[in-house]
Amino acid sequence: VEFRIDAARVVIDVEEFDSALATARATSNEETAAKFHEQAIHLYNGEYLKSLYYDWLFPERRRLTRAYLGSLRALADYHFAHKRFTNAQELIQRALRVDSLQEDLYSQALRIFAALGDRAGLVNQYQEMKQHLAKELDMTPLPATEHLYQKLLDELSQGK
Repeated sequence: VEFRIDAARVVIDVEEFDSALATARATSNEETAAKFHEQAIHLYNGEYLKSLYYDWLFPERRRLTRAYLGSLRALADYHFAHKRFTNAQELIQRALRVDSLQEDLYSQALRIFAALGDRAGLVNQYQEMKQHLAKELDMTPLPATEHLYQKLLDELSQGK
């Protein structure tokens, strides 16, 4: 007995994910890029082969997670540029749930809270970042991040 897999009928989610990312990166049309970043985000279902532990798997897992975070950032930037701040905020919060140690994600979140005029959200996000960095890395925020936070806080206080 011989069994065959019809490759034309098999769908591999990682290939679809990579294809959506490649299309998003290749296009110069921002709406098309956003559409394909969104498609990639929907295809990502968490850590790749989460229950398996093989050396060959870790680099691929890292690559896919980084690509997912990149799509979340790109789509958040797109929404931010079009003043859809709530959409941008939701995407950045998703990214922070995947990697809560990337200071640039927090900086992006701070800008979004400021654009929304949400002073309490801005302060809470900054405090959360400080706690995560201190607990996990025994570090404080970068001077540039502290400067950004203070600038945004000042602007909100002045009603800008």
